[in-house]
Amino acid sequence: MKMLKKLAALALAATMVLVLFTACGGDTAQSPEAQAEAQAMSAINAKRGTAVQLSNDAELKQDAEKFLDTAVDINTGAWKIFNAVDVNRDKNTGVITVKVVVKNEYTGKLLENFFELVNSKDKNVDISAVGRWTKVGVAAKTVKGNTYVSVVVQVDPNA
Repeated sequence: MKMLKKLAALALAATMVLVLFTACGGDTAQSPEAQAEAQAMSAINAKRGTAVQLSNDAELKQDAEKFLDTAVDINTGAWKIFNAVDVNRDKNTGVITVKVVVKNEYTGKLLENFFELVNSKDKNVDISAVGRWTKVGVAAKTVKGNTYVSVVVQVDPNA
């Protein structure tokens, strides 16, 4: 009986040690892509001021990922600057959808670059009223050591 108690105590002690070690561990570091996406969303929401804060919309994030693939050459990592902007206006609703890709080194001035690229593409589109942005999707990808950020925004000029 004493031997059984000792074996049970030893098994419990070993289990406690194993549980202790498996519970230990620090937070895993975010990938460069996740950090870039978070920085972009933070910059967008900071610019919105008192307007409702936007989250990274799943549907628009997928659009941003697809657009990113067209604007950055996967094999060379070259940024196709001429394909880095797309502006569409829905004729029925008037909602403007804007897609832009920038290098991550520009995310500090993300919105300034965003407005500049859109303005150079279509002078008739004013997306500077960030409070009228209804949805936003942000995606990032690292290709050949460069991280690119794609932002897709829907703007309702009537909002």
